[in-house]
Amino acid sequence: MKTIGAILLTIAVLVLIVALLGDLAVLFIPLLVLGTSIWVLIDASRIGVKKAAQKPQTGRLQADVGPVGWFIFCLLVWIIAFPYYLVVRSQLRKKCPQCLGVVPDGARKCMHCGGDLAAPVVEQTLPVVEQPPRDSTIEEYERWKKSQEL
Repeated sequence: MKTIGAILLTIAVLVLIVALLGDLAVLFIPLLVLGTSIWVLIDASRIGVKKAAQKPQTGRLQADVGPVGWFIFCLLVWIIAFPYYLVVRSQLRKKCPQCLGVVPDGARKCMHCGGDLAAPVVEQTLPVVEQPPRDSTIEEYERWKKSQEL
């Protein structure tokens, strides 16, 4: 869900409740906050949200919490946390380490690439190839070529 859509949905729900219930909205809004917070807890558990082992990058807003953290976050600051959860929900889902496709929680093989989700990912590194100096003359290039034994 896009950010503006999540914010508009949250505001629309609040406005609808106030318009329909009038004075009773004061009693219903805490129930709405509790109900959606419980849904966030269940949904985050179901899609496999876990606290990351690494620290989040600096300068970026990232909620690095597990399902219980999302639940508490939604209870305390629902008007911010609930739309934010709706926006980042797709990023929190379990992903295949080989192709980065979203896979169901509990899957053993990726439905996109067939990769084994239990196997550790081996990072491949490319060899470093030394390049000739930039803006070099033909003579400098030839000397560099000889020094590299090419």
